[in-house]
Amino acid sequence: MSQDFYKQLGVEKGASQDQIKKAYRRMANKYHPDKNKGDKSAEEKFKKVSEAYETLSDPQKRKMYDQFGSAGAQGQRGGFGGFNAQDFASQFNGAENFADIFESFFGGGFSGSRRAGKKKDPRIPGEDIEKVIQVDFKDSIFGIEKEIKYRKIIKCELCHGSGVEPGHKLNTCETCSGQGVIQEVKRSLLGQVMSTRTCPTCNGSGQVPEKKCTKCNGHKRHAIDKKMKVKIPKGIYDGAVMRIASAGNEGVDAPNGDLFIKVQVKPHKVFTRQGNDIHSELAVPYWLAVLGGEIESESVYGKESVKIPSGTQDGFQINLKDKGAPSLNNDSKGSHVFNVKIEIPKKVSSKEKKLLKEIQELNGGKAKGLWG
Repeated sequence: MSQDFYKQLGVEKGASQDQIKKAYRRMANKYHPDKNKGDKSAEEKFKKVSEAYETLSDPQKRKMYDQFGSAGAQGQRGGFGGFNAQDFASQFNGAENFADIFESFFGGGFSGSRRAGKKKDPRIPGEDIEKVIQVDFKDSIFGIEKEIKYRKIIKCELCHGSGVEPGHKLNTCETCSGQGVIQEVKRSLLGQVMSTRTCPTCNGSGQVPEKKCTKCNGHKRHAIDKKMKVKIPKGIYDGAVMRIASAGNEGVDAPNGDLFIKVQVKPHKVFTRQGNDIHSELAVPYWLAVLGGEIESESVYGKESVKIPSGTQDGFQINLKDKGAPSLNNDSKGSHVFNVKIEIPKKVSSKEKKLLKEIQELNGGKAKGLWG
């Protein structure tokens, strides 16, 4: 039975290609199997809509259909045996016809239709560079200026990014005739398939230097070793990333990349950092922990007098405000946190031993203990 493709898409016989495309999109979206799971009638309508569009979107097939009906359109598809064009097309959600599908596979047209390739954009954007540096713990607190070395790509100073030796010119590429692409036609079961690839001679630009630049060998850029002084701000933390705009690889007729500096803070033998707080262990004699008093200890800012409350327990934390790391966002500082560790001597003098026995007896204990 002859099918009315125009009626299936809901358009008039004289509809334009744009109207046909819009109608197909609307109908395909309505009956797509993903939106109508389990609905056999919707699946069948989707196949018919796809078949109708596959015919009416091709001017040659549409002309045959208008003259001979659906039988003429089927004849244009050629003898594919058991191949079902509608089932195949329905597997590609978003592909509007076979030319779109085959272009995604082969980069060219289908059934003799020629789709022109594009020249490669001659501009070369600068790439970003990442550099890892290490700083000492105290330098991360107070800040420091460091000289770093890294390798970067710059625009050739001799040819100014053209790739051409001064005094010479660019010629049209003979391999691709200036198109920047090479097209090849191959025959398959589905007809002629045209594939497009970048021209290997001109690398897609469509032009070749009469003589390549002797400094960059026609690449327009070359690599150099770069030195730069970088200011590490006070309060920088381990894993922080600093961005220096436009200090990365240089572009050709395009913006430069950025330099990203990742900071690694070397571990300190005494101090550790948690947020903006600095931690260290504070050894407190057992008698000072009992009686209370003061003890001197180190912070990143120098010697500090630390008050020990009477009855201080092992693991107790004592905070010194504004003795921690500076904040990167404002002028505030964290605290220095002393983690108390009570020191128990392995040996004591005879006088200390006697006094401890007296203390033991005062607390109802016997004059026997760890020391006899």
